[in-house]
Amino acid sequence: MSRTSLVGFTLAELLIALALLGVIATFTIPKILNAQQSSASLAKAKEVAAMISGAYQQAQAAGNASSSTKPGDLTQYMNYVKLDTSGTLIDAHPSWAGTAGGGTNACDATRPCLILHNGGILQLNDAAFGGTDITNQIQFFFDPDTVAVGGTADVIGFA
Repeated sequence: MSRTSLVGFTLAELLIALALLGVIATFTIPKILNAQQSSASLAKAKEVAAMISGAYQQAQAAGNASSSTKPGDLTQYMNYVKLDTSGTLIDAHPSWAGTAGGGTNACDATRPCLILHNGGILQLNDAAFGGTDITNQIQFFFDPDTVAVGGTADVIGFA
């Protein structure tokens, strides 16, 4: 009688392979999810930057842009869901006065927020252009996830 050997993997070999796949998944899945969230926030930020730029161009074409233009003056040219002055909190940008290193900003009458179609919140600063023609700026802060955690990692400033 002859014995034929069966070709295949042992149970131990299969368990080792599954353990290795588990270790690899443990390190890669969080990175993939983080990259996906970052790219979604970046896409929202690009959309908002284009909206602000378009609003300013429309204000210029209508003759409504000057050195006293404020972010609120551009809202008539923007597409948003609603204006929020109810005290909703968004993450603070580190360059915002008084919030160095983190904190939150409230959407109020002085710094209202626009609730956007993409799910983000755009906060309007009350400051006008000022400066010279070269240094004119108005400020907007955008929180793409609308969750105020007191951090600055997801706040994007537009000037």
